[in-house]
Amino acid sequence: MRCLLLALSLTIAAQAVGDSQRLPGKFVWTELVTYDVAMSETFYGQLFGWQFDEEGDYRVAWLGEEAVGGLIYRARVNPEGKSRWIAYVSVEDMGAVKTALQEAGAEILADSRQVAGLGELVVFADGEGAVFGVIDTAVSDPGDYLADIGDWIWIQLFSRDADRASRFYELVGGYQRVEVAQSLGTWLLVREGYARAVVSTIAAQHRDASPAWVPFVRIADMRATLDRVHALGGRTLVAPRADLYDNRVALIEAPDGSAVGVLVWTAADDEEAAR
Repeated sequence: MRCLLLALSLTIAAQAVGDSQRLPGKFVWTELVTYDVAMSETFYGQLFGWQFDEEGDYRVAWLGEEAVGGLIYRARVNPEGKSRWIAYVSVEDMGAVKTALQEAGAEILADSRQVAGLGELVVFADGEGAVFGVIDTAVSDPGDYLADIGDWIWIQLFSRDADRASRFYELVGGYQRVEVAQSLGTWLLVREGYARAVVSTIAAQHRDASPAWVPFVRIADMRATLDRVHALGGRTLVAPRADLYDNRVALIEAPDGSAVGVLVWTAADDEEAAR
């Protein structure tokens, strides 16, 4: 988990950017593709304090006055199918990125789609099946600042081959790969001095784990959050442990099957990172 701490310190110590700037390589939007919109809204709304509105078939989740994600309904064909969060990377040239990714073996799952007030979005699966999106934003990308409680704070890719996967994602965000010496098989994806994500190798003993991107939400209290998860019908996938950032990181699953990480990050952590 040292890799996560290092990446967070690089990102959170950054100064906020102007409203008009674009930040290629940064994950700037998330969408939940769910087979039960009402269930998803109840769970995430009560867990993280989100409110929801509707514009046509596209529902937007809000934390105060900040839009934190979109919800899209998709019928569940497979009874065992689960809902899924998709995180989108800001890109400068959508056409060039699409061509490069397809040539590298990525599969387009949902081709160019325009969302009013957001921009053009495309969804891919990488060579291991991990799903991610790219976005050519029509609005300013959110700046680099400490996330509020209930907002997205970090993102991590769990891969069977982090070295190979991190090389692939260089094509997505124009990243520089930085190997984390303290954590074998872990790479930071860095652009212009900002750590944008981390790619970690799935431990060999976790044979059933599928490669996936997992976004993290900042929380204030781990025990209270996990109690709330269970009360709302969700479950803990990875419980807090001393070796996972001193019991301050966990992975949870909503009743719709979608998974997110939760992370306790305090003002003191922010001050330490800035130093």
